[in-house]
Amino acid sequence: MIAVLLTTVAGLSGQAGAADPMDASAAHGAPEMLAAATLPAMRGGDARQTAPPFAAAAAAAEPPSVPAGGTLNILFRNYRDSLTINGHGTQRGWVQGAQANFVSGLSSGQGGFGVDASLFGAVKLDGDGASGDMVHVDRDGGGGERRKAWAYMGGYAVKARYGGMLLKYGLQQVENVFLESKDNRALPPAFRGMTLTGEPAGGVGVEAGSIDAVDPRGRTGLVGLKSAYGGTPISRLSYGGVNLTSESGKVSVYAAQARDVWNQLFVAGRHSAGASEASKWTVSGAAYLTREQGAALQGPIGGKAYSVALARQLGASELAVSFQHVMSDQYLDYVQEANGLYLANGMVADYNAPREKSLQLRYTANGADFSLPGMSVILWGIAGRSKSPQQPMRAAPDAGTWRDAYWRGGAHVHGNHHELGLKASYVFDRGDIKAISLAFIALVHRGSPHYVEPSEREYRLILNVPVKVF
Repeated sequence: MIAVLLTTVAGLSGQAGAADPMDASAAHGAPEMLAAATLPAMRGGDARQTAPPFAAAAAAAEPPSVPAGGTLNILFRNYRDSLTINGHGTQRGWVQGAQANFVSGLSSGQGGFGVDASLFGAVKLDGDGASGDMVHVDRDGGGGERRKAWAYMGGYAVKARYGGMLLKYGLQQVENVFLESKDNRALPPAFRGMTLTGEPAGGVGVEAGSIDAVDPRGRTGLVGLKSAYGGTPISRLSYGGVNLTSESGKVSVYAAQARDVWNQLFVAGRHSAGASEASKWTVSGAAYLTREQGAALQGPIGGKAYSVALARQLGASELAVSFQHVMSDQYLDYVQEANGLYLANGMVADYNAPREKSLQLRYTANGADFSLPGMSVILWGIAGRSKSPQQPMRAAPDAGTWRDAYWRGGAHVHGNHHELGLKASYVFDRGDIKAISLAFIALVHRGSPHYVEPSEREYRLILNVPVKVF
């Protein structure tokens, strides 16, 4: 693992001055875009993703309070979605899902061993062949109207702890700047591989991993990794990083290698200052540097992208403005089924097209400021503009699919687009319904004819009911 990461960083630094355009990208045009719900301040919030109290992702960092016998939690999620895309009609999905997550305790002593397991199941209440992964997807890629119910192992892992470090191998939820399970359906995806997480020293966090397959949303079996825009197979993604945290901020440095596709370096920082927590200012920034790796299956890559953000705390609420810029002729790509862009403006669209600049204004209202504890409302607006690549795309390994990402309406991808959104959520905090959460999302996105993302509007309602068995 260490050798892979050193090779990754060396490959990036050795080519930092290059700006070779990529031959082409994206197999399917615009993939489903979404960021994440509970992320560091250096990253934009999530419009559609949920972070339920007892999701399998909660086991990524082993809590010290897990009893010797372990815990079993069940999350019942009712998920309803309506997405209308101009020129493609409306996709509808309504699913009742259930996630049973067992997290074992660890054997006593300086070290310890254990196992985790998750059983997932769902019942389709509405949806047809056009619903895709809103409901169920068969191995052949179709089947939204065929399957009425499904169940499968949503996760399984063996784990070992030594000191402050936890090593896990198996099918698991992952959360880092390159791979974060995109949990915006009835059931989340999971990645197969080895992960290492922990805090070997105060204020220092370490992460590393190597992933070779994914169990996608809407499916019940493993498939290989692919890039989201290029549609390029990735045989293995290996990564590692360090987080340095203090009372006033955080600095993160990560590196990743998508074998025979790209090397990637990520750096980010956040600093807060103010007379009190209720009136502080927070400035943050993040950047990705990407270069082709090995056989360069996705062509030459000279990717550079960054974002900066400024936020003002207003009591328990927050007002933020952010700017994002892709400085290259290629998309800032990532792995399918992951929220893999930890930049500020990933809400609905990714704002990651060639030569794209975008600006966001976001207000997060916390109900504690309005005598409604448990209530949260996010309002945001983002506008972006992408320019045609400065150098024309050369022939790609699969010109038919790659061309879809870089051509719209007979021209190179470029143009204006914008989005407006609202996410309102409420978490009950008392009585028998404590920890039950309800979220409603409404959003609209409008794009010009030559931009990669289509115009769309979406309404989503999610009810999470967590049950603690033991």
